Amino acid sequence: MRKSSFYCIIVLLLPVFVFSQADSLYRPISASCVPGISSNGFPGTNVTTNFSFNVLGGINRNLVGFEIGSLANVNAGSMTGLQIAGITNFTGGNVKGVQIAGVNNFVLGDVSVTHLAGVFNFALGNVNGAQTAGVFNIAVGHVAGIQLAGVLNLAVGGAEGAQVSGPLNISIGDVPLQLGVTNIETGGTFTQLGVANIAGRSSGLQLGVFNFAAKQEGVPIGIVSVAGDGWYHVTLWADETAPVSVGFKMGSKYIYNIYTYGYNPLGDTKHSRFGLGLGTRIPLDPFYVDIDAIHYQMNEGVSPWASNNGYNGLSEVRFMAGLSVMPGLRIFAGPTLNVWNSAQFDGETIPSFGLFLGDYDGQNFYTDIWLGFSLG
Repeated sequence: MRKSSFYCIIVLLLPVFVFSQADSLYRPISASCVPGISSNGFPGTNVTTNFSFNVLGGINRNLVGFEIGSLANVNAGSMTGLQIAGITNFTGGNVKGVQIAGVNNFVLGDVSVTHLAGVFNFALGNVNGAQTAGVFNIAVGHVAGIQLAGVLNLAVGGAEGAQVSGPLNISIGDVPLQLGVTNIETGGTFTQLGVANIAGRSSGLQLGVFNFAAKQEGVPIGIVSVAGDGWYHVTLWADETAPVSVGFKMGSKYIYNIYTYGYNPLGDTKHSRFGLGLGTRIPLDPFYVDIDAIHYQMNEGVSPWASNNGYNGLSEVRFMAGLSVMPGLRIFAGPTLNVWNSAQFDGETIPSFGLFLGDYDGQNFYTDIWLGFSLG
């Protein structure tokens, strides 16, 4: 009989086995060739045992001890102890202990301690401990512990602990920590680390390329961070490297992203710049202080990416004091610290004014540091 056929028969006959016997028997040792052909008799779902040895697979009511099967172990009731199966472990009640399976562990009750499977783990109840699988873990109840999977972790009832996977973590409820390429939670989270992080409410750190929180109470750090309850501003300013710059700020309670383009049509070297930055706002109503760091790519002409001569970078830290003049209108000004690195231009040609603090030019590379000023 092929393994796949055997596995299907187990699934189809399982309801019959589970409910066919009501009287409970205790036998310290059980041995089976296949389900129903065993020392327990047929079907054998009324036996509680301490040691179960199954050549291909076996069925018991409850296990309190140790069970091993080359293909499948099935317990209609509960399992307390250790189960090891080549393909699957199935438990109709609660599990307290360790289940190890080559393919999957399937539990209709709660799990305490750990699930370890080559492909997937499924728990219809709560998980108190760990689910570890090569592909995915699913807990319909609440997880108090860790879910560790190669592809997907799903906690329908939320989690107290961590979800760690390759591509995707999903929690329908609160979860303290998610670590994966994509992290999604519909309740509250404290820490999400991934390429894309999505939260109903974030109260800690979101670190990724894209971050979203419907309610942002923490610190999102990424190229794009969107807060459903955040603020969005268009800003215009002038400084020593570009008399005209326009920017867009997306902010939350503690931090904001800024995206900016500037152009300098003056002088012998007309250049443009595109920048990405991260900053924090200190509200002192009606005043405020913005401290941000912006990195620009610069080049001759209108487009900052048109150069074939390599990297032209300007890193700028700004300290801006602002005043709210009227709703929707603010003015700001403050000093800037600038560091120029380029394989094409000497930094002395970039600013129209400023206080130079250092010039570290080498062969085919230029590094300059100066203090500037911004007004907007």
